Amino acid sequence: MTQARVIGVSILLAIALGGCGNDKKPAAIPIKAILQAEIQKLKGTPEAGQSSPALQPDAATLAEGRRVLEEAGQPVIAVTDRSIGLATFMVPLGTNADVVTWANPEYQTIALRKGVIIATRGFGQDLMSAEAPTADVLFAGSGTYSRKHYILDGADQTQLQEYTCTLSISNNEEIVILGLNYLTKKVDENCIGSAGTFTNTYWFDTKGVIRQSRQSRMIGVENMQLQAIID
Repeated sequence: MTQARVIGVSILLAIALGGCGNDKKPAAIPIKAILQAEIQKLKGTPEAGQSSPALQPDAATLAEGRRVLEEAGQPVIAVTDRSIGLATFMVPLGTNADVVTWANPEYQTIALRKGVIIATRGFGQDLMSAEAPTADVLFAGSGTYSRKHYILDGADQTQLQEYTCTLSISNNEEIVILGLNYLTKKVDENCIGSAGTFTNTYWFDTKGVIRQSRQSRMIGVENMQLQAIID
């Protein structure tokens, strides 16, 4: 990552997370809290004795947060991962053919092929690489195929995990991402292999873009959620 890129990403995150402000803008647009609320959604209803999330952002707050991100002038995705308590924004770091690597200032990265996770770095337990279906295959919502995941074992040796996966369309669903509503087709990818099972879920918007997804990076670790905010 170049120094200029690090600075650019850091500025974007600092502004978006409410670390900066002036007299003309709210000094603390609670975008970080909004992302933390996404983690709470993944957790479900709080158990007895636990506090409910206090965040109830209004439409004006959401619109201002989106405007701040749009003014940064580059694509943005939101990533939430409750297994490590992560709520962050990422911007493009580099492109290799049709794979875009996204990064945040903490050097955590996710490599995506049109919204499908190919690799992760900096999450503790990472997906080193994957042979995964294309977005077009997923969008079709039917069929069976194989997946291959490459991970590191305790001895830092690369291990291959193979899965057989089947697609199904759940339903059409309207989702809300940072104040904007999207009508989507929801597709489930159910995979089974010797290492275990997992289900990835994808929400395709009317343009066929994966607008939101919940994808596995490793068996035994809860799925991370990705949301495409600024294209």
